[in-house]
Amino acid sequence: MNNTILEIQNISKSFKGQIVLQDISFSLQQGTIVSLLGPNGVSKNTLMENFFRF
Repeated sequence: MNNTILEIQNISKSFKGQIVLQDISFSLQQGTIVSLLGPNGVSKNTLMENFFRF
């Protein structure tokens, strides 16, 4: 049984010609806890704000 609740494939985003996200893909399984980690300025907020509107 496949418990995938979210699947993202090949997301890309650019601002003023500058690529900030390129070919991001992942899937989340039901019951999974996820953390998005990385240094400042690597577009963590861009990923969340532009592709996960709750």
